[in-house]
Amino acid sequence: MNQGTDLQAIIDAAYFGVYDPAVGPLAKASWAYNPAIEGMYPFDVEAAKKTLDDAGWALNGDFREKDGQKLHIEYVTTDFDKHSELWQSQMRDIGIEANIQMVDNGTWIDSGSKGGQNITIIGWISSDPVILEHLFHSRNAGTGFNWSFLKNDELDALLDQGQGEVDAAKRKEIYGQAQQIIMDQAAVLPVYDQIGYNGLGKTVKDVRTDARGWYRWFYDTWFAS
Repeated sequence: MNQGTDLQAIIDAAYFGVYDPAVGPLAKASWAYNPAIEGMYPFDVEAAKKTLDDAGWALNGDFREKDGQKLHIEYVTTDFDKHSELWQSQMRDIGIEANIQMVDNGTWIDSGSKGGQNITIIGWISSDPVILEHLFHSRNAGTGFNWSFLKNDELDALLDQGQGEVDAAKRKEIYGQAQQIIMDQAAVLPVYDQIGYNGLGKTVKDVRTDARGWYRWFYDTWFAS
């Protein structure tokens, strides 16, 4: 069998059908996930068109304009982005012109940190909701990975509180409120929950993973005869 073909098939399956659509800044596998945010932004092409119409962005040919300005988005991304052209096509369907800038990783990170784009791809791997601080705290806007440049005092206070709280139930409530604010502000467009899949032989026992399946612990692992 061709190993390269098999690997590509696995990658394609992961991106196109295996991963669940995301609805918020934390994956559903997270212990701090807030289900109350589900349904806030359903996929609805006609509703999107009406929102743009109501805001004064009228179609002029294929794309929308307002006060002589074309509705244009610069999408800066890098080579591990598997869905940029699909997203570009979806934007075109509602009259938004999206230009894809495919750049190297260094340029992508520099652009994201400085706000050199209208939209970009970003995702972090973490088993703890503290990751929201990296991506949405105002102190990380312009200097870190708050590439949405969201600055919200209430959110900052919650993220600071979440870092210092040791009670798991209280932390879940804190980060639940934080997720609600992030989605209320539309600071992120969730695409998919990236969950890791692990294959183990039948004789391998007691391998532990985190909620996403990314990290594995072999301290108690043993092999059955």
